[in-house]
Amino acid sequence: MAAVEARHASLWVETAPPAVDHPALEGEAEFDVAVLGGGITGLLTAILLKEAGLRVAVVEADRIGRGVTAHSTVKVTAGHGTRYSELERAFGLDTARVYAEANAEGLETIASLVDRLAIDCEFERRPTHVWAETAEERERLGREAAVEREVGLPTSLLDRAEELPFDVTGLLRMDDQAQFHPAKFLAGLAAAVDGGGSAVFERSRAARVEEEERRCRVSAGEGVLHANHVVVATHYPFLNRGYFFAKLYPHREYAVALRAGSEASAIRGMYINLGTPTRSLRQAADDAGDLLIVVGEGHKAGEAAPTDARYLALEDWGRTFFDAGPPEYRWSTQDPMSMDGLPFVGRIGRTSDRVWVATGFGTWGMTNAAAAAAILRERILGNDHPWARTFDAQRLTPRQSALTFSKENAKVAGHLVGDRLKALAASVRDLAPGEGRVVRRGLHAVGVARDDEGRLHAVSAACTHLGCLVAWNGAERSWDCPCHGSRFGMDGRVLHAPAVEPLESLDPSDLGLG
Repeated sequence: MAAVEARHASLWVETAPPAVDHPALEGEAEFDVAVLGGGITGLLTAILLKEAGLRVAVVEADRIGRGVTAHSTVKVTAGHGTRYSELERAFGLDTARVYAEANAEGLETIASLVDRLAIDCEFERRPTHVWAETAEERERLGREAAVEREVGLPTSLLDRAEELPFDVTGLLRMDDQAQFHPAKFLAGLAAAVDGGGSAVFERSRAARVEEEERRCRVSAGEGVLHANHVVVATHYPFLNRGYFFAKLYPHREYAVALRAGSEASAIRGMYINLGTPTRSLRQAADDAGDLLIVVGEGHKAGEAAPTDARYLALEDWGRTFFDAGPPEYRWSTQDPMSMDGLPFVGRIGRTSDRVWVATGFGTWGMTNAAAAAAILRERILGNDHPWARTFDAQRLTPRQSALTFSKENAKVAGHLVGDRLKALAASVRDLAPGEGRVVRRGLHAVGVARDDEGRLHAVSAACTHLGCLVAWNGAERSWDCPCHGSRFGMDGRVLHAPAVEPLESLDPSDLGLG
């Protein structure tokens, strides 16, 4: 019952400052750099390029501060679970060291911008922790601690977790990390980017990028941008160049913000467990008081119904181990995971000289975004960067990627072919409000969902990216593609790349569904 009463919205979106209306792109305009995507990666890249003296345009499909960045847990930290020991084992210590340096400096880049631009975004220095609950997990934590110390991170391995109300076998702590309010941070960045020859455009979805000999032409919304360079910072690249759809897989997670009692209010650090299912914690607040954010229940997009149960599991866990009250907010997020564990930053294709990309940050997007922005700034200015080779978007890592690549792309092939061979439902008569399913009508698969007023909505169930059949996500009231993570609203509108075209809208009565 409590889960139903929670606001189905991100805490960060609901407590954001009043939105500043940036214009939609119309007509034609010229800039030095066009940055596609107004999330943390795009805006950090834009402000660094503007401060370097370039005229920058940021093009956002929706509104600033309403996208993926404002739906995350928002831990601004170089502590990324057991990422460093994984990288050391796969690539060697030098790669782990570069990743550590990039993310530690990424944290400081964000801190510096908050201070220099006077952004009021609740930025606070806090420690981050990884906890273990078994002897095997404690051993893994010990290996991670050794690698983190070797690469220069401020890590300590403890036996107790004084803030947690349950026993642990070990706790990995990293001091002087941070958390903030992402929507407020993005609003501050957008204000700093806009003006002085640079601009921010909203409600202008980029659909096409043409790379010419000396310039690029970007078609977005009702307008066209001409720029020397283009940065694709749309979280999941919508351009099929570079075949990133085959090098990434989409991972969804769920979040609830519970009203905090005295125990939950005492949580000052940020926490994540080593085992599964994932449980990630941090404290926050709204006008009514303290909140405990619990994140987890991850799965590949489009593959794990019913999704409503994910929220209930997080709420039950928070109430069981903390004196947490009812959930106030519930939301979900999606991350592109790279096959080898490293982000992709650099040229979008081997023959491309002017189009750049940053993606594949996994679930650690804040500091990786800042690291990517630093790399892209130098590359666009014509300089090298010491992290560029490690994060190179065109790298080939067959040994490190082979197992995940084979597994994930086999799943894609299975969905692309196998979903069409499944026996699809024939009727939607029993659909309750908020429910949806894919049905067969002749040779076509149709997605049908019923809204809260009882009306049926029908769309083609073939994803407009590469044609996989979408699946209904009841928790988010969306059609999700299990192949590459494209998401669509009940009415077929695009919610998440790589798709750029909506699902075809159909009339339920014409299909005998009315």
